[in-house]
Amino acid sequence: MSDALINDPALIKLPSQRELLAVMFKGWKLILLGMFIGVLWAVNDLNSAGYSYDIQMQVTPAQRNGDSGIGAGGGLAGLANLALPSLQTGSDFRLYIDTLKSRNIADELAKNPAIMRGFFGYEWNETTQSWQEPVSTRTIDKVKKYVESLLGFPSVPWQPPDGETLLGAIGYYVTVQEDPRRPYIAKIVMNYPDRQFAIQFLTELHRAADNELRQRAIQRTTEYIAYLSDMLSKVTLVEHRIALAQALSEQEKSAMIAKSGSAFAAELFERPWASSYPSSPKPVQSLIKGAFFGGLIGSILALLLSAVRNRFRARTRRKQPVGSSRNL
Repeated sequence: MSDALINDPALIKLPSQRELLAVMFKGWKLILLGMFIGVLWAVNDLNSAGYSYDIQMQVTPAQRNGDSGIGAGGGLAGLANLALPSLQTGSDFRLYIDTLKSRNIADELAKNPAIMRGFFGYEWNETTQSWQEPVSTRTIDKVKKYVESLLGFPSVPWQPPDGETLLGAIGYYVTVQEDPRRPYIAKIVMNYPDRQFAIQFLTELHRAADNELRQRAIQRTTEYIAYLSDMLSKVTLVEHRIALAQALSEQEKSAMIAKSGSAFAAELFERPWASSYPSSPKPVQSLIKGAFFGGLIGSILALLLSAVRNRFRARTRRKQPVGSSRNL
């Protein structure tokens, strides 16, 4: 190994804590400049960014009067292989929670023009009263599209918003929060810029999910009633006729409950409401983050500038002739 390589200082030398503090102290102007620029950047983002709000509602299992169990008809239900469901087990409430983000609900809500325009208004042309593909002039969108095609991502042609598009929006904006300590209640939260629209949407989402389960129950009980009525007209054994009549009576009660105007699977414990303060962005946090990252970048630049200066001085000293400083 040559003497030049041995005497040459390392390209990368980790500074000690004392050296770091010294560099920070010497480069305080650069650090303050970075913090100032970071704060200005945060202020610009706050002025240009749109605020979004948390809109929430709480739901609880619907309370029903009476017992919809088949009682004395249980023996006949087993004989006829009928798994007549009990509407008081709480399973309908769990189905309600899962139904909120189902494709069936999205397709149903997609029939409402106000909802579709509320979510996808940027694709709606008021002049022609029709949907049109949005044209983006931003460079970042063009670069993203080019990179996706370069990597082999499938090119999906544009189509007017439908149930699938709305399902994606629901999954993005709506969350269901449940506390294991309170399984009898669930909070549905929507984070959206338009508070009034979000309140209306949560109301419609609740109505559609509850009505979806209601219609299923009506169809199911109607089929049970038709089956039991048909069996009752054929069975001659008195004991079986009594059991069939009791089971038929319970199913008719269930049908009346489902067809009533009251809540079926879930009812509102707390109506949808919107917070007065935006959930994002938060001005104080944005300013602190801007100052922190600006100061961090300023510190890095101060370290790099100090390293460049030290290396330049070291090279200057090596190139200086021996004894020149003495002669001076």
